[in-house]
Amino acid sequence: DKIIQSRTPEPPPKDKSVGFFIDRFVQRHRKRCDAGEISIERVDKVNSDLGKFESWFGRERSIEEIDIRVVEGFYNWVLDQMAMRKTDPKAGYSRPYPKDILAIFKSFLRDLDEDNFISAPRKVYSKTAFVIKNSKTINETVSLDDIRKILDGEQVEERTKLFVLLALNCGMYQSDISDLRQNEVDWIEGRIIHARSKTKESSKVPVVNYKLWDRTLALLKKYRAPKSGELVFLNR
Repeated sequence: DKIIQSRTPEPPPKDKSVGFFIDRFVQRHRKRCDAGEISIERVDKVNSDLGKFESWFGRERSIEEIDIRVVEGFYNWVLDQMAMRKTDPKAGYSRPYPKDILAIFKSFLRDLDEDNFISAPRKVYSKTAFVIKNSKTINETVSLDDIRKILDGEQVEERTKLFVLLALNCGMYQSDISDLRQNEVDWIEGRIIHARSKTKESSKVPVVNYKLWDRTLALLKKYRAPKSGELVFLNR
């Protein structure tokens, strides 16, 4: 006879606050990161982007208060942040940041709905509602002030600062960073010598050779994976 083991369902939480469920949502992503399904940068982004809704709505307010008016209100607030950036380069948000914020916000609401904690507005399942469209005519750049805030910010994780430094120091894309191998780093001379990820399918793959800044090298040594591994960074 087969023995069927049923998993005990998760008891409904007594805490119905937005803060509790955001923490719960982020923790689910951390478990996926531990399993190697997503990167730690993705977890940090989910936490940061949902933090915008938490600050706007209120951490202690109940998730049962979330309805179509709340969703529309947050969407309009994000649009206001984009409008502010047009008149003040230090205010609001620039593309594509608002697009990511709304995408993660909608994912959070769908998760609550699918777990029967709220009845989410049907529009959060739409690919066209509450979204920021890509703009091919606007070429946004990150200001020097924004870069300084990241590199000097006490609340910004060192690992995040390292990735920004690699982009600045070596012109690396996210794919370059995730594909970086241990043998492509000269740990003594402080150099990165590797083929660009975006052109690896080409017959003529450019090989770049960058001298690392002291700060970049120090953080790279601190956050590299064990030497026995092939890649410099785990949780790709």
